[in-house]
Amino acid sequence: MSLETLTAQADAIHTRYRQQFAGHARASRDLAALDTLIAEAKALHAKLPADADTLRATLDEWTTLYTTERENIAKIQSGGPDVQAAWTAAEWALLTFYRYNRDFAGQNRQTRDLGLLQQTIAEQESWIKLAEGKPGLEEQVARMQQHLVMYKKELTEIPASRAALSPADRSKVLATLANHQFALYRLHFADKPRHSRRPALLSRLMGQLQMIHAEMITVRDQGVRTESHLANITKVAERIRHHNDERANIERARMARTTREVTGALGDDANQLFAAFRKDFAGQPRATRNIQLLAELCERTQEVARAMNDMQRERPDDLNRKNLAIVLDQLRGWEREFEAVRNIKRAEAEAAKAAPTA
Repeated sequence: MSLETLTAQADAIHTRYRQQFAGHARASRDLAALDTLIAEAKALHAKLPADADTLRATLDEWTTLYTTERENIAKIQSGGPDVQAAWTAAEWALLTFYRYNRDFAGQNRQTRDLGLLQQTIAEQESWIKLAEGKPGLEEQVARMQQHLVMYKKELTEIPASRAALSPADRSKVLATLANHQFALYRLHFADKPRHSRRPALLSRLMGQLQMIHAEMITVRDQGVRTESHLANITKVAERIRHHNDERANIERARMARTTREVTGALGDDANQLFAAFRKDFAGQPRATRNIQLLAELCERTQEVARAMNDMQRERPDDLNRKNLAIVLDQLRGWEREFEAVRNIKRAEAEAAKAAPTA
């Protein structure tokens, strides 16, 4: 067997390691799959000719990496439910930080979604409680606490930025905020099967619309009585009533379906997202990608993962558990891909600004 062929086999083993283990949540990794990679690497090492010193050293390094990672995974997975829950919480916190960077960092505070930020804070606090005091998680907990301080600070800054506006300008911001909530409904609920929707998300949307409606009335009472503003008040009130009815319909639909039916619908959602990513992003040059489309894919996948996670708490199911692990793996990669695409777009924009004019 030629050295070129042996090198290609080694690269294929390491590619599987990167895809299945590098950067992924240890609590959910498959030790049997890693054992297979270690065995294949050792078997390939035994086939190397005497003059394959470079490849031998590479395989030694990779085998040591795989073995060390196996020890780390086994330690977490053997630590009992509390330890596994703590590491899972740290992984959720990392995904939430990606989401925060995508939806809040560098954005206009006046138009940010307070409901999402409140959800982020509540989730972060619960994950910190799960992770605090667990061995090996000290660095992650410290980072989670730092992020929580940042989230809470933003929660005070956003309302303050809106309060500084004139009533007329606030009416425009409120219209933008309402349109954002409408867009979220279209993204996550419109033309989707009710039994796979997440009631908690619809409650969040409805709560934000109720807040927006109250502020719109305040602005009206402060003298903003344009035709568009009065129409917006009516439209938001209609959406609140619709969402309230729809939430009840969703809850009834979920109760009427079996666990396997709900699991299957959520799995179908995930498969559609995977297909969309393969079609529009996999293997494509980052500079040419539609960053808004990628953001929507990440957002939809965040919510599918939460729906699966909620489902697992309500009706534990082995297939749903496996599907959730797959979705979270994909989501981590997509959120990192979003950051990479955004960095390229920003660098291009800065370069365009700095380019000399004729």
